Amino acid sequence: MICKPINACRFICSQQVRRFLPGGSQVTSVKFIAHGHLILAASSDGLIYLYSYDPLKQIRVLRAHSASINCLAIHATEPYVLSASSDGQVQLRDYEKGMVLNKSFSVIPCGGPCLAFDPSGKSFASACGDSIKISNLHDDVCKILLRGHSREVTCLEYFAHRETTYLISGSEDGTAKIWDCKKGHCVKTLQVFSPVRTVCSHPVLPVLIIGSYDGSVRVWNSTTFRRERRIKLGLKGLSAIACLMGSTRIVIGHYNGLALAEIGREEPKAL
Repeated sequence: MICKPINACRFICSQQVRRFLPGGSQVTSVKFIAHGHLILAASSDGLIYLYSYDPLKQIRVLRAHSASINCLAIHATEPYVLSASSDGQVQLRDYEKGMVLNKSFSVIPCGGPCLAFDPSGKSFASACGDSIKISNLHDDVCKILLRGHSREVTCLEYFAHRETTYLISGSEDGTAKIWDCKKGHCVKTLQVFSPVRTVCSHPVLPVLIIGSYDGSVRVWNSTTFRRERRIKLGLKGLSAIACLMGSTRIVIGHYNGLALAEIGREEPKAL
């Protein structure tokens, strides 16, 4: 794959969903479900919201956890979603069957782990504190334990390059680390200089997108691991970023709403 620089990343428009969120609740995680043209959004009061997009419209609201949902993860081939909460629970649900609960895992309470499905679909990564555990999906048995961050790991995302599967982790220590999952060690540390809130790998473009607590978004090349640019979108409480398959569009979760943005365009284009 020939890597081209990302020429622009512009904030285009926002479609607020405050009217769907009770007072004081916040969007904590956002994921696209490309084949269903859906968006899943989790909130700080334990709810999962299901939306269609274009236009953004609420379909369903589900109380999934008794405390804040810190992370959502979408299976690559099956209609499964994992949710992790500060109540110490990880849940596996089927979004094609009305979000029915398939399985629940208990984890050590630590403010809520973050999660990511392995592209193979057979395992998932979870983080608690400064450690990352890669476990089998069906029995939660740990296969690999990764350590290297000096503070709490806040977000995880898998991506592939040249037949190698990598895991990117963001942390409150102001770095994002790239892990070789087969060898079980860190191959690159990205200096972000601000506690990392969310990481996202674009499904088509060679791009890693990193969102920080300071509200800035940084774009890195996922092949060379070079930083392309830093963008200030002026969003308060930036909490989640998700990329849409086959598009340069991304959705950003912040304080108590969602915003749509687009990368790779010199000029804004109305949505």
